[in-house]
Amino acid sequence: MRKDAKFIPLYERTAEKISQYILQNDLQNGDFLGTLLDIRKRYHVSGNTARQAVAMLEVKGILRCKSAVGIYIRNRGILNVLNTFNRVILIIHNHYRNHLRPFFELRLSSLLQNFMLHGYACLPIYREELESERIQIIAPQICGIVTGNRRYQEIRNFFQNRIPLFCINPPGNPPADKNNCWVFYDFQTQHRMALKYLERLPYHSEIFQFNADPAYLFPLPDRISKVEISPKELQESAVTVGNRLGEQFFHRAPHGIFWITDDFVSFGFYQAFLRHGIDLIAEKRILSYGSPSGQITQEMQMPVIGFCPMEIGRLAAEAFSAFLDSAPAYRTNVPLMIPPAANPAALAVLDPKISVQ
Repeated sequence: MRKDAKFIPLYERTAEKISQYILQNDLQNGDFLGTLLDIRKRYHVSGNTARQAVAMLEVKGILRCKSAVGIYIRNRGILNVLNTFNRVILIIHNHYRNHLRPFFELRLSSLLQNFMLHGYACLPIYREELESERIQIIAPQICGIVTGNRRYQEIRNFFQNRIPLFCINPPGNPPADKNNCWVFYDFQTQHRMALKYLERLPYHSEIFQFNADPAYLFPLPDRISKVEISPKELQESAVTVGNRLGEQFFHRAPHGIFWITDDFVSFGFYQAFLRHGIDLIAEKRILSYGSPSGQITQEMQMPVIGFCPMEIGRLAAEAFSAFLDSAPAYRTNVPLMIPPAANPAALAVLDPKISVQ
């Protein structure tokens, strides 16, 4: 043994193995762990070592011993808290603190909450904090990384596949391996739902799709005209862009149907028509992409088809936690596909029976 190596008593190492056994087998409060004899056989230790290990966890409040019966889980929550200090996930949040976007902040909040439920602590890094020197310092404590598609290649190159990586909507067709976990939004189903919504409207007017995101580039029927929103335009406020487009199309196509792939652009567009006395929501002539659980869209009764940031966070944390908890040999390469949802205003057209229930 090296002189500077720290000596760890056998009973402490056994207590750590018992703790990991509880976590890996997802034992909960009140579950039966076994007897002292089971502990001795499972970890090949003496009776005295087994007793000391169990006593150590009993003092911490994790286990409870019942005389002549056995050992039970008393408080799994304490173990979760202790365990998170060795299980840190780095979340690359590609947004500035002084320019927060509600959808991504809600998704981040959900990731933080749900990773904690699975026994992981999280360290979110905002865009202005993303420095290689800083990441280099914290890298030894990281057991996994979460990133979006814009920083995927940069982060992958930086860590050289040494740390398990979870990417939301990775670009291109990334290779699957035992150190990478992918999640995709099901944009294709979202597109089909939007077309179904538009088909069910009682109009034969021309339909315009306003799009600023390559993710939504799917073939369109002849009846639908595509209007591209340039990246330069999006440097302005999305509501301002929507206002300007709304003014243009009030004069160009006042009786049209408008499919807008950004919720805040749709707010501005709707306001522009409303100034001229036309309520596109009441007339069912506007459809937006965005969060179906968004408070503003719910209050406005704007029909929305999209992805709920809280649900994305829950499903993503659940998938990556399971991935990290599995031994590399047993990890699957099947990506997680997140389904879209429609809010009540959109469901009223898509499936009136469901919206009434």
